[in-house]
Amino acid sequence: MFNLDRRSYTRRYLDKKIDEECKNLKGMVLDIGGGETDYTGYFGKEAKVISMDINPDAGPKVVCDATRPLPFMDNSFDYAFSMNVIEHIKDPDTYLKESQRVLKTGGIFFM
Repeated sequence: MFNLDRRSYTRRYLDKKIDEECKNLKGMVLDIGGGETDYTGYFGKEAKVISMDINPDAGPKVVCDATRPLPFMDNSFDYAFSMNVIEHIKDPDTYLKESQRVLKTGGIFFM
């Protein structure tokens, strides 16, 4: 019997780890590069998720460029989540600094 899951082994492993780590998150989550999604099954019912993307067609809650100052106060989020984004970023230093700035002390950046 053939495995019809066409995702790579690495992608299947990553999806499993994301599910294990994120399904019970509580608090504020910044989904960098995220769009319009039903987050309750992905991050958990107690997470308040703010999605942001440079592309308004993706349906994010906030449209902005991750390489510019983000429109959030310092220490605003318990978690930042950014999958398949950094390879599209022209200025990764600013992207990482801004992501760190908006995270609370002890916050976790899933990347």
